[in-house]
Amino acid sequence: MKRLFRFLALMVAVVLVGCGKPDFSDAEKKTIASLALSSLPALKADTTNRFADVPAAAALGSTLFFDQGMSGDGSVSCSTCHKIDRQFQDDLPQAVGVGHTNRRTMPLAGVAHDPWFFWDGRRDSLWAQALTPLENPLEQAGNRAAYA
Repeated sequence: MKRLFRFLALMVAVVLVGCGKPDFSDAEKKTIASLALSSLPALKADTTNRFADVPAAAALGSTLFFDQGMSGDGSVSCSTCHKIDRQFQDDLPQAVGVGHTNRRTMPLAGVAHDPWFFWDGRRDSLWAQALTPLENPLEQAGNRAAYA
């Protein structure tokens, strides 16, 4: 029993030694800081979007983002999977909307800077991207004619 106690005490000591703060070099700290969203350049004006700077359009977008009525069965909204406090994703290995998908929820933090959308890059604009989850039978299972 005494031997087991010594072994456990040694193991606890080894674990505690490894729990110190990591020491990053100045170069590593600079690299880490460069990855922050705040270090991204200002967005260029989108000449294809005449509503980009209209506050009422942004307010409508926010309302729709949280509206469960945008799903076919009224059970999910965009915010169901894209949680604000999780960098607009949900930490699940596979997304769960109206059904279960085979991929993780895409984080939306910084998405305005991306040239391609979805894990496989199948959309090249936010306009094209926005309809896909709304109509996907596993995500929101909606219908664009019903939205109109």
